[in-house]
Amino acid sequence: MSIERIILSNLVQKDEYCRKTLPFLKDEYFLNETEKVVFQAIKSFVEEFNSDALKIALDKNKNINENIHQECVTLIDEFSDVEPNDEWLLKESEAFCKDKAVYNAIMNSITIIDGKDDKQSENAIPQIL
Repeated sequence: MSIERIILSNLVQKDEYCRKTLPFLKDEYFLNETEKVVFQAIKSFVEEFNSDALKIALDKNKNINENIHQECVTLIDEFSDVEPNDEWLLKESEAFCKDKAVYNAIMNSITIIDGKDDKQSENAIPQIL
C-alpha cells in the first residue's frame, strides 16, 4: 500500500493522527484522482462534522463520476487493513508533505519560467520555493 493510502486510512481511523496531520495536507499532494477525491471528502467531512460517516459525504459529492465514486468507496473499505506504527506514520507523513510541497513548487516554477503562468513573474519563484 502506498504512503498516500496509508495516510488516508489513518486520517479516518486515528483521531489524534488526523488532528496532527490534516492541517498540513493539501489536495495537490495526492496525484491519483481517487486518492485526491477521498482526501477532499475526509477533509471536508472532518472540518464540518469530525465524524466517521465519510461515505455519506462522498455520496453527496456530485462532481465525481460513478467510476471514481466506486473506486473511492473501495479505497475507504481498504482502510481497516492498515495498522502502521504511530511514530513511523507521523515521520512518513511529514516527509510526504515536504516532498509534495517541494515538487509542486518546482513544477509551479517551471510553469512560470516557460511563460505559461500569466499571473506570476519569475520574481515570484524564490517565494514559491
